[in-house]
Amino acid sequence: MPKVFISHSWEDNAISRQIAEYLKRDGSEIGIDYARIKGGESLPRRISDALEWCDMLVLLWSASAKKSDWVNLEWENALALKKRIIPCILDGINVPGILSRCLYLDFRDPNVGYVELARTFKLSNHKKITPIFRTKPQELSEEDVQVTLKKYDFYCHEWDWSKEFCNPDGRGFKHQYKLQIIQGDKVVLDMASGLMWQQGGSSNQMDIKAAKKWIDDLNQRGYAGFKDWRLPTLEEAMSLMEREKMKGDLYIDPIFDKTQRYIWTADPVVGSAAVWVVDFHPGYCFPNYLHYNYVRAVRSGQSSQG
Repeated sequence: MPKVFISHSWEDNAISRQIAEYLKRDGSEIGIDYARIKGGESLPRRISDALEWCDMLVLLWSASAKKSDWVNLEWENALALKKRIIPCILDGINVPGILSRCLYLDFRDPNVGYVELARTFKLSNHKKITPIFRTKPQELSEEDVQVTLKKYDFYCHEWDWSKEFCNPDGRGFKHQYKLQIIQGDKVVLDMASGLMWQQGGSSNQMDIKAAKKWIDDLNQRGYAGFKDWRLPTLEEAMSLMEREKMKGDLYIDPIFDKTQRYIWTADPVVGSAAVWVVDFHPGYCFPNYLHYNYVRAVRSGQSSQG
């Protein structure tokens, strides 16, 4: 059973915890849990003990990690102790020159990166970090949408004409967002759902036919190095809905561009030419017949880069 120390900056805490959880699930031991360190304990002593104990150090390398005195102290001491170091690149920042000969893994897509990390540790029972929401388009009735809102406890504001598919008591989905720039393109990773979103999306509104063409063009270009972008399902799009307005305007985390106030989903309405739309301004979803909407593409984060 591999004994692993994960070195990371506090800004990368969400992805560090997620990787630790998956490594423990698949048979590794983790050397230190920062969340359980109590007041008065010596952090340097805990780190020193963990480095002495571990077989290898997983170095989550990013712009914030590069600036962290603690992270640099950890990998330098691991190097001095002749521990195996596996740099995991989170945002394209080059590792220190002395580590350039180490096997490093590309974690800009956490799913692909984790599978490679598990293989490196020879964890035979490892599984991919898979999205928890439906990814394939599906015809949905108002009753289907109501069931979905309740199932995932999504928040959906109640309006007089939308009582059939609302959930004003929904608490919303708890995210673990991380903004990254990959090949010059901004994306938002959600480690909680296993999804990668465009930070922005289309700058103009368009009908559903044009939206599908826009997605095709995005994949032809290879946005952020990937060619498997798609329109989100209603479940995926509603997972972005927050319980209250952020910055007094939209029911979506401000990590996203505010231009895309309402977005197309991939799900048609049963027995209709309409398609379900998610609107972050009033905070609900609705079947759209004629209006134009924005596009925010998503991908499941399971395919390798194009």
